[in-house]
Amino acid sequence: MENTLMGVVIPTNRIEDFAPQMSIWIADSLKLGIQVAVVVDTRETINKVDIENILGIQTNELLVIVIGDYRSPGLARNAGMAAIDSKWVCFWDCDDVPNPENMLNGIRKSDSRNVEIFVGSYEIQIVQSSEIPELKILKKPCLGNLDEIFMEPGIWRFAFNRSLNEIPTFLNLRMGEDQVFLASMDLGSKKLCFSERSVYRYIQHAKGSLTTDSDAWRDLQNTINSLYGRMNLHRGKNRRLLWISITNQVIAFVRRDRSMKRVVVLVVYLARIIHRPSLLSATSYVVRRKIRSE
Repeated sequence: MENTLMGVVIPTNRIEDFAPQMSIWIADSLKLGIQVAVVVDTRETINKVDIENILGIQTNELLVIVIGDYRSPGLARNAGMAAIDSKWVCFWDCDDVPNPENMLNGIRKSDSRNVEIFVGSYEIQIVQSSEIPELKILKKPCLGNLDEIFMEPGIWRFAFNRSLNEIPTFLNLRMGEDQVFLASMDLGSKKLCFSERSVYRYIQHAKGSLTTDSDAWRDLQNTINSLYGRMNLHRGKNRRLLWISITNQVIAFVRRDRSMKRVVVLVVYLARIIHRPSLLSATSYVVRRKIRSE
């Protein structure tokens, strides 16, 4: 089969729970000629036919099913990337609602301009609860400001041109692995194309997602350390973007963790600012944005 323009990697470790919704936008993607890699992260014995039956999708040359015991979305995404040969690749989560057509249109426009990375707008859907009885959707337009993008850098709104980029692998992390991946891409020195059209709907705190898994949050400290490890590799704009990402992860960890670890994480963070006062501007930017949004 001739290489397709767009491919998407979708890791999942609970395919039975998410299949009813996934099957709709996977079918839409296949109709648009998008190559789809569904990576089933499981220790159980299951085969490709079982997955196709669960999804209710017949065998299709554009549908690639990868099955393995990965135990993290990072390693599952690596397996999915290796299994497809599309020119562009993007990464979606199984518990959200992508817009395949808008993403494909954005990639077509980017490809015609020889762009390295495409970034689209997105929406946040607040899961209904007793506190929020009505469906609430927040629109998050992409304004082309990298500082703003790194404040809310969901990897699912990005698409990467594999012919122009050396795509890094994901680390074996359950939380924040996408932030380390984006930091490795050096976005501040890339040619990007932005779109105000929504390419994705993120379901906030969806039942069964890793963001609701307290055990997975333990990986966030390793994520922060991995980002620190890149500090000497970055200069100028890329270093500022990296520090915005680190600041976000530190705030998330300190808010979530209830042990002495959060004190250690905070002390190490503040010590790095003292060592490099130039980072204070990025810290101030993140704190102001956090206060404004809450």
